[in-house]
Parts: sequence; C-alpha cells; structure tokens
Amino acid sequence: TVHENLSIHELPYTQLDFYKYTANPTRGADHENERVRFVGVVAEVIAALCLPCWESVLNIAKSCDIMVTSALSRSLCFALSSKLEIPMVLVHLQPVVPTKSFPHYSISSIDDTVKVIIDLDKKDNLSKDKYPRDHSEMYWMFERYQLEFLQEELDQMYDKMELS
Repeated sequence: TVHENLSIHELPYTQLDFYKYTANPTRGADHENERVRFVGVVAEVIAALCLPCWESVLNIAKSCDIMVTSALSRSLCFALSSKLEIPMVLVHLQPVVPTKSFPHYSISSIDDTVKVIIDLDKKDNLSKDKYPRDHSEMYWMFERYQLEFLQEELDQMYDKMELS
C-alpha cells in the first residue's frame, strides 16, 4: 500500500531493456579493467533509457516536495533537483559507497563481499588491521569514468533544461 502523500513515478523501461546494452557495449569497451567496462555498460543504459525521460520526470517532479532516486537515475534527478530547487535523496539498492570495512561491490569478489557482510555483527569488524585498505579511491575512479562516458549526453540534457 502506498501512502497518500507518496507518488511513485516509474520510468518507461524494464530490466529486460538493460540486456541489449550488455551484449555490444561501446563505452569503455576497450578498457583493460573489466569493472570500467561494466561502468561503460551502465553509462549506456543511463544515456539510452534514463536521461531521455527527463521531461516526463520533470513534469512529475514539479509537484513534489522531495525526490527519491536510485543510483541508475541519479544523474537525471541531480539535474532536476537543481532545476526545481527541491531536495533529492539517493537510495542505493546495495552498498556502493565503500569504506575501510566495506569494499566497493564491483571491485571485490563475491566471497569477499559476503564475508564483510557476515562479519558486520562482530565487534572487530571495523578493525584497521582486518580491512586496512581504503576503498574510496576506487569508487571515485568509477564515478569519474561514468561521468566521462556520459558527459556529452549530460551536457545536452543540461542545455535543454537551461542549466548550463
């Protein structure tokens, strides 16, 4: 049941639409780091499916007090939040912001990530000796690549929104 003060705006695509971008990616496809290639696929999905929806999301967002978005549509919602001067909350569907005790999900093995989750209830889970690496630099590297892969489409969207 949805609360009477909550409006949900579903974007006009489904998970099945994502798969056509995984078969023949173009952004980052030649990069030696497989995780950067994955970021390229995500950037293609954002550019092809999320950003083109900006006008319909803008029309809905005009009547909102706050926008809540997932990481996939954050570029769009950051721009709309700025244009409309309304707050935006980014909700991750999985941990994506790394810490010393939690690696970025895309650079660690599944086993390592599961072990960190299992160890979260133990008192020494934040021990610098146990997880000495600060994973934030890798996170920001992926963010920089995603921005690079999307820059042209973002600039065009900002121009259309009159944000540039």
